[in-house]
Amino acid sequence: MVTYDELVDRLAVDLAYLDVRDFVSLLGNDRAVQVIQEPDGQHAELLAGPLEPAEQEALRRAGWQLGGTPKRPIWTVDVPWPPTADSARGLAERIVDAARTLLAPDIDNLEYDARNYNTWDPVDLPSLRDLRRAPSPR
Repeated sequence: MVTYDELVDRLAVDLAYLDVRDFVSLLGNDRAVQVIQEPDGQHAELLAGPLEPAEQEALRRAGWQLGGTPKRPIWTVDVPWPPTADSARGLAERIVDAARTLLAPDIDNLEYDARNYNTWDPVDLPSLRDLRRAPSPR
C-alpha cells in the first residue's frame, strides 16, 4: 500500500497530465477533495461540511479559500495552467493533506474516483492504483 507521503509525489506528476475535464476525487468519511482540469487551470475543491475553527485555520494557512454557503461550505484552490513542478506539487500536497486530516487518517480507508466529466470514462492514473476505486455514482 502507498503512504500519504508517497501519494503526494505520485499525484504531483499525474496532475500535470490530466486532460481537460478530467477530475480526480479522493473520498472518505462522507467527505471529498477533488481536482478538475479546466482549460485555463486546475480547480480543487474540498467538500467537508462544517469544520472546527482550528481545521479552518489550517486550511487557510495551506492556501485554501472558503466559498459556498454556510450550509454547504466549499474550500477551493486554483492553479493556473500549465502548472509548474512547484505548483503541481503544492496542489498535490494540499489535496493529500486534506485527505489525510479530514477524510481518512488511515489511507487504507481512502477511496478515489477519476473520470472525465464530458464522457464519464474512467481515467487511469498511476498515482491512484494502490487505492480502492469508489463505485461510480452514475
